[in-house]
Amino acid sequence: MKNIEEQLKTLREITLDVDKKAAVRENLVHTMHDLKVSPVRNAGAKRLHYGANIFEKVRLKKQIAVIVASTLFLGVGTSFAAESTVPGDVLYPMKVHVNEKVQEMSALTPKAQVKVQARIAERRLEEVEKLARENRLSTTTAESLEAEFEKHADRSRKEIEKIAEKNGEDEAEKARSNIETNFSEHQKILNVLKEDKPRSGEHMNNMLKRIDENAKDLSEMRNATFKKKSDGVQKNVDEKEKERSMIERKEDKNNALSTETSFQKEAGQLNDTDKNEDNENDI
Repeated sequence: MKNIEEQLKTLREITLDVDKKAAVRENLVHTMHDLKVSPVRNAGAKRLHYGANIFEKVRLKKQIAVIVASTLFLGVGTSFAAESTVPGDVLYPMKVHVNEKVQEMSALTPKAQVKVQARIAERRLEEVEKLARENRLSTTTAESLEAEFEKHADRSRKEIEKIAEKNGEDEAEKARSNIETNFSEHQKILNVLKEDKPRSGEHMNNMLKRIDENAKDLSEMRNATFKKKSDGVQKNVDEKEKERSMIERKEDKNNALSTETSFQKEAGQLNDTDKNEDNENDI
């Protein structure tokens, strides 16, 4: 209890300069503005942007109110301080349940959402790395962080699918590549920590497996897209080949008819010649 009181006392002493306070106010205003969900008409019924209904809008406003109120009550300095925390720290719940929730709700498009989800997943990797360096990574904490990493990595992949549908495959591929690059850097760090911190080696291996699984899923998404494109190209080729064959058959038929007509014409001329010769002989 004494330790907690000392940490809270320290937190109350955290202050921000004028510029940082102004930046925080501006971010809060933009966040609150972005979270205003406007209804759109679809098939004669009012629906909220991004698939929410009117009840979802009410619930969302309540969540925003609670989060903003919590932030104001605890202080923006506390919110900033929570950003550097890891599981086990007093302010870690604020980092996960307040700061990150605001970021998630602020992302109203698939492109924005995939960045948020991928970044949250990356934060879980950073927390594993920090705890491992400090020899504070317990089995329970490691398993929890692994599950959270997987959850947000999965959400990011689902958002990539939406990007492909809405913005095209090129944009989706950019998102995939960014995630793969960032996670790959953490793979290198985790491999080093696995050697330097034998006590956390098993946890490092488990997290590395999760990253590998995510990379495999992204690769499968990419391959499926390429196959779809390839099938589409092949279909176009087949259709053009079919069209070309039809044209060739039609031309062959026309040529055959033309040849037959010529033969008939020539045969007719020969018959006329024979008749004329017969008439001359008769005379």
